[in-house]
Amino acid sequence: MSADDNDPKEAIAFLDAQPTTLRGLLAGITAGEVLRLDLFLAVAGGVGGWWAATYHPETLNSTTSLSVALVGVVVGAVIGGATIIAAFLSSSLLRKLRAIQEDPAKYLRPFLFTGLLGTIAALLCLFLNALPGAEANGLRTTTSAATGFFVVYALASLIPNLTNIIRFIRLLQEAAEVSDDF
Repeated sequence: MSADDNDPKEAIAFLDAQPTTLRGLLAGITAGEVLRLDLFLAVAGGVGGWWAATYHPETLNSTTSLSVALVGVVVGAVIGGATIIAAFLSSSLLRKLRAIQEDPAKYLRPFLFTGLLGTIAALLCLFLNALPGAEANGLRTTTSAATGFFVVYALASLIPNLTNIIRFIRLLQEAAEVSDDF
């Protein structure tokens, strides 16, 4: 390990050039990263939420409680996955990534996106649980459909995020082949 690995000035300069707003970070997500199986499962989750609110509104409180617990698992997994990736981002690695023209944020974006989905799902669960009455109505049905969509989307997007960690490990292997003397 060289002395430069402990000097964060170069890493900070590299990261300062990267987008830091939520919109800027999510702007790099391509249509191919969104139009996957998890999106289509989310649509089915939205239909399921609508169906439950329309035909079995008495079950919403129990399913909302379960959904909140599952969203908590998603957010925990997102934090864990992002931490795994961030743990490897030393100054030396960031210089090597710049040399091979790789953006490290590309590997964190899917986790950020899933975290955003989980946060929206949690807020919708709270809102759905706070709605008065147990009968189906327009607001309750629409909120249930949106909640089903975001809960299932957040859950289903964890699998591609796990493959993203594998892609990051492969990137580490590629960066290891770059000389430290470039």
